[in-house]
Amino acid sequence: MTIGAICSREVVITERDTPVSELARLMREQRVGSVVITHFDGNGNTPIGLVTDRDIAISIVADGIDPEEVTAGDLCRQPLVNALESEPIGDVLKRMRQHGVRRVPVVNKPGHLIGIVAVDDVLDLLASELSDLAAVLVQEQRNEAIKVG
Repeated sequence: MTIGAICSREVVITERDTPVSELARLMREQRVGSVVITHFDGNGNTPIGLVTDRDIAISIVADGIDPEEVTAGDLCRQPLVNALESEPIGDVLKRMRQHGVRRVPVVNKPGHLIGIVAVDDVLDLLASELSDLAAVLVQEQRNEAIKVG
């Protein structure tokens, strides 16, 4: 299965010059823990960074920095780890682990943003797959009981 099959297609985006105070308000309003920083190149939005609520808390709030004085571009993680929508989930997970990130923007071949995937999305998929597997085992046991009984 590819990462494009499980990524969320609803992504909150902003531009690099957005003040961090506005970024925090955007996260609260949209009820998300991250915002992808993009650049519109005339054809689509190209991700150039990612800011999480944790980035704001650790790098701005904890250090007493005025969130009006810092922009999303100042705070976003560089280099950005992206995933191509056609990549296998396992390959993306390995790269996420190598870079120590929990979320990555998902892009198409031209590099335009099409979604975002988080570790939670993969956990949801695995939980569903394990549930289906458990159901197979339960049904098999029922079938055996019918044959014996």
